[in-house]
Amino acid sequence: ECGALTSADLSKTSLTEIPEYAFSYCQGLDTVRMPNSLRRIGNSAFSNCNNLSRITLPNTLEDIGAYAFMECSSLVEVTGGAGVSHIDTQAFSNNYNLTTIQTDNVTNLAWLVFENCGQLKSFNLADGLTRISENTFASCSSLTSMRIPRTVTVIDDNAFSGCSGIRYVVNLSGLNITAGDFGYGGVAAYAAFVSTSDNVATTVVDGQYTFARNGDDWYLVTMVPTY
Repeated sequence: ECGALTSADLSKTSLTEIPEYAFSYCQGLDTVRMPNSLRRIGNSAFSNCNNLSRITLPNTLEDIGAYAFMECSSLVEVTGGAGVSHIDTQAFSNNYNLTTIQTDNVTNLAWLVFENCGQLKSFNLADGLTRISENTFASCSSLTSMRIPRTVTVIDDNAFSGCSGIRYVVNLSGLNITAGDFGYGGVAAYAAFVSTSDNVATTVVDGQYTFARNGDDWYLVTMVPTY
């Protein structure tokens, strides 16, 4: 029983793995400090920790297990984790308030990882990733763009289902992705354009409107409500 636990300082330990279910359903937990020796976070290690709002992952971390942070309803930001290469099934699913995750070097991304993360603004798909699995980004409706690395050869069905906010796609792969096409997981289903260049210019007007340029044309990407 860990309902009264509010913090866990593991920073002075030599742990290499946080075991599965270690802090699952510790609903009062709001602060976790992880050790620099950590290599893996086990399955469901922090699932349903509803008071946890921010996590800093050590750069030694390589593997995030299935359901590790699933249904942490207050989780807003995940930083660090430069060494993470694998994120398993539903590791961050149903985190409706998650806006930021900075693990930029993931080359193995399982299915449903970010399902229903409706506030997620962006996620950088790393060079070296070869497959985007089914429903990985399903219902991530706040994504506004997506970069498909040159190494990607497969995008599974529904990988981007419900990602109605993606306004443009940078496609560096050999896949024939076109704007308005529901193929390739629907990544460009709602896109105004698909660019094969990594240098898409964007600009913010009046602190409210973000536009992206494709050739001579500018497209509205996001608009911040004034109310």
